[in-house]
Amino acid sequence: MTLLLAITAPVAPGAKGAKVLGILAPMVSGVVLRPQSIAGVGLDELVRLRAEGLLRLAIADLALDSPADLRHLRDAVDVVTLAATAPDLTAAAESVRSSGLEPAVKVPVGCKVSVEELVAASRDLRFWGLVIDGRDLGLIRGLRSSHLEARIAVDFSLEVRPRLGDGICAGASYEIIGRPLEESGNPLELLKALIYEQRVGMSRCSGQQGLQGPS
Repeated sequence: MTLLLAITAPVAPGAKGAKVLGILAPMVSGVVLRPQSIAGVGLDELVRLRAEGLLRLAIADLALDSPADLRHLRDAVDVVTLAATAPDLTAAAESVRSSGLEPAVKVPVGCKVSVEELVAASRDLRFWGLVIDGRDLGLIRGLRSSHLEARIAVDFSLEVRPRLGDGICAGASYEIIGRPLEESGNPLELLKALIYEQRVGMSRCSGQQGLQGPS
């Protein structure tokens, strides 16, 4: 399973969005939560979903650019993103790790940090992985050809109709989706369709045939 579900819009406490998360989360590899949505879903709800085995992976997409005490998130999420352009990436990563969490690096489009610097930082600082914008698949290919071993999550969460499978074919470990589900009147059926679309997209680079449609 290689899809991550991003909760990108604000979620009011107790709202439908928070309840839908409990239905959709078991169908994907994990969720990516932006700052404005963490409070709405609620730390207690995230802890519950994890305790019940409904949430395999939770990433707090904070894009931190300085050290922070994140111990309050320890039981609710697994990974916290750091900004690739943070002045002291080492200190920021250590603050995440000392809070009992794993650091990942978020790389925006047009980031001036080189492939070589990202590969070295990932190796030396033991990142969980990198989060890379879906418009920058060339960077993913460059990182893999430079022998990056860390996970890569490619972020399609703001795209209305992402071309799923392309990120995996470029070398990503996960593809992040979000906007279509948040705007759908039937997110469960749409997620099933997106899972199938991703399998079809992945077949373009794996040569698989005979895929079955969404059930």
